[in-house]
Amino acid sequence: MTSPSPMTGDEMFDSLTGFDEIAITKKFGKTISQLAQADELQFTRALIFIDYRRRGQKDDTAYEGAMTLPIDAADGRDAVMTYFAKAQPEIMPESPVTDQGKGDSPSN
Repeated sequence: MTSPSPMTGDEMFDSLTGFDEIAITKKFGKTISQLAQADELQFTRALIFIDYRRRGQKDDTAYEGAMTLPIDAADGRDAVMTYFAKAQPEIMPESPVTDQGKGDSPSN
């Protein structure tokens, strides 16, 4: 199953502008920093809201879309927990921490 967003949640967060932050505060009643500290699900929904806005939806429609997503969906539908792409592990041949990196290091 692929994520609707090609970005990771961290990448989306890092890309927020001041205008995005204002829109989040208006719709969610808290700043993005407050959501990050208090409520992981609402924080993620706020990032999804911004993704919808960037795809051209009006704020009310984007908010409704983010709020109506299920937390998780076993049937493959879009869901909060699977919306953003997963971060890919960094492969370091000198110090492999992934199975892919292990094949690149010399054997002793």
